[in-house]
Amino acid sequence: MNRNALIWTILLPVTLLGCGDKADEDEDDEEPALNLSNPSDTDGFSPYVIDGQMVCNPGTSSPDTLNAVVQVGDPQGADTVDSNGIFTAYDSNGEVVFDDLLMPCSSSGQCTAGFTVTTYPGLDCSSASSHTFFAIVVDEEGNTSEPGSVSYAGR
Repeated sequence: MNRNALIWTILLPVTLLGCGDKADEDEDDEEPALNLSNPSDTDGFSPYVIDGQMVCNPGTSSPDTLNAVVQVGDPQGADTVDSNGIFTAYDSNGEVVFDDLLMPCSSSGQCTAGFTVTTYPGLDCSSASSHTFFAIVVDEEGNTSEPGSVSYAGR
């Protein structure tokens, strides 16, 4: 065997070892979808909604009041969640009834909201069960959560 053939016999297999299938590498680079039912499965910096409930307090001498309590978290700590979140209600046709600010959030990650029928006509204790509610929270750095469902617990 001549010298050139010997060099190619040794070098060719060595150089081919470094060339893998690029398609295999790309499969590992896909980002997994977020599972917000598991708050630890976030992007690592955005806040998230853990749970939320809306209750209705029927008014006897005043309008009905809808009150929401939303439990939130943030990878940097629940105390970094700002009070600039959004609370949204949709009617049974999927139309937005309102977008309003989520009220203050405590350092333990509990945010509140309260509304009356005079603020949003057509949304009272008798109609609230036909609506869907969502909360979006923002942290001090401006990171925004995915919309988190807020269940209606009734009266």
